Amino acid sequence: MNRQPLGGFNRYIQEGIDSKEAGGILLGHVRGEHLETIEATEPLFWHKRFRFLFERLPYLHHRLAMKRWKESNGLVRYIGEWHTHPQNFPTPSSIDPTEC
Repeated sequence: MNRQPLGGFNRYIQEGIDSKEAGGILLGHVRGEHLETIEATEPLFWHKRFRFLFERLPYLHHRLAMKRWKESNGLVRYIGEWHTHPQNFPTPSSIDPTEC
């Protein structure tokens, strides 16, 4: 878990030929039509991570999201997912969501 989401993403930049995709969930606040990301989970050791594929297993991430939601009386909630791509200018794959 990283409470500085943008800083945490830097650890997962796929620079080398052997680097693997990474991902997690985003937690934050809904403010009208805006989303404020305040926390991002990081990949765990049992997630499936390959050069061109990331599969997140839901259990611990769901548990953390529910904990944050309860602690905040419903103010902090699940707002989305994140994952890396190995390209400098990535395009969504056929299994990536393209709309919110």
